[in-house]
Amino acid sequence: MTIVIRTTGWPRTAAVTVALLTGCRPGSAAVDGSKAGTAAVMTCAPDSLHPVVVPPVTGLWIGERSVPPMRVAAMVGPASPGEGARITRRVESVELRDGASPIRSSTDTASMKLELLPPFGRRAESAGVAGSQMTQPVAVYAITTLVLLASYEPCDPSVGEPRVRYLRRDDRGVVAADLMLRRESMETVGVRR
Repeated sequence: MTIVIRTTGWPRTAAVTVALLTGCRPGSAAVDGSKAGTAAVMTCAPDSLHPVVVPPVTGLWIGERSVPPMRVAAMVGPASPGEGARITRRVESVELRDGASPIRSSTDTASMKLELLPPFGRRAESAGVAGSQMTQPVAVYAITTLVLLASYEPCDPSVGEPRVRYLRRDDRGVVAADLMLRRESMETVGVRR
């Protein structure tokens, strides 16, 4: 399916921004602005994830990988009123790696904001392309200036559940950890221990 937007000015900019926010993995979303205000956006593959602009569901999110060994747990607390109209949440994460001290991050004032992130599992620097050319707009919770949680969901909702992306950068801004987390449900708590 292709969505075609024929307009100019701020409506075109808004439509392209929305289209980019609903895009998917690299290569599955394309915007062509070269034809007199026409933008075309391709749908994403059913087995892929795409960023969404809604916050992750309250609860415990976990993920792990074997190479290199790493486990991450993140907790998203309930929403509470912040300053003005801003809604905030308590958000915590802990990253465990073999032979290293745990990396713990937390904040009581996390609120959604827009970031430009490299596609999941890909480092913009490693692709030989300028970082700004290899990014996608994503709504995130910034736990610290280096640790972010972002909401993702499958392009085909029948394929799977929403995910939370855990992304940690090093002091130079390079991606040091990038992992998709699944929501821990009450049914799986006893099974994993």
